[in-house]
Amino acid sequence: MGWEESALQYRKAALYSSSPITSVLMLYDQLIKDIRKAAIAMRERKFEACAKEIKHAFIVIQQLDGLVDRQSSEPAVPWLIKFYAMLRSNILDAQVKSSAEGLDEQAKLVLDVRGAWQELDNRSRLQPVDAMSPVNSTSRTDGDATQSSWSA
Repeated sequence: MGWEESALQYRKAALYSSSPITSVLMLYDQLIKDIRKAAIAMRERKFEACAKEIKHAFIVIQQLDGLVDRQSSEPAVPWLIKFYAMLRSNILDAQVKSSAEGLDEQAKLVLDVRGAWQELDNRSRLQPVDAMSPVNSTSRTDGDATQSSWSA
C-alpha cells in the first residue's frame, strides 16, 4: 500500500467516525485543495491536470450540495443552494477563461464559508447541535434506539 492509498484510507476512516459537521469540514478542505491545485496547474499551463482537479472539485461540490436538506426551514438552506450553484458557475468560468486568479478567488470564498462551519463546529462542542443553524439535526429516542438525522 502506497502513501497516497494509506492517506485515502485514513481520510475515509476519519470521515466515517466523525461528527456531521466534521465531515462537512473535511469536504470543504478537499474542495479548497482541489481548487488550489487546479490554479497551480493552470499557472503551469498543465491544462489536463487542471481539468482533473476541477472535475474532482465539482464532485465534492455535488456531495456538499447533496447534503443540503431542501425540505428544511433553516435560513441557511437557500443560501447554501445558491452558493454551490454560484461556485460551480464561477469555477467553470475561470476554467474557460484560463483564469488562475478566478480560481484563487473561489478558493478564498470556500475558505470563508469553511470558517463559518468551523465556528459552528466549535459552538456545537459547547451546546447541542440541533439548536444551531445551518445544520438541521434532530434526535429522538424510542426505547433503546436513538435516531439522528442531519443535513448540511
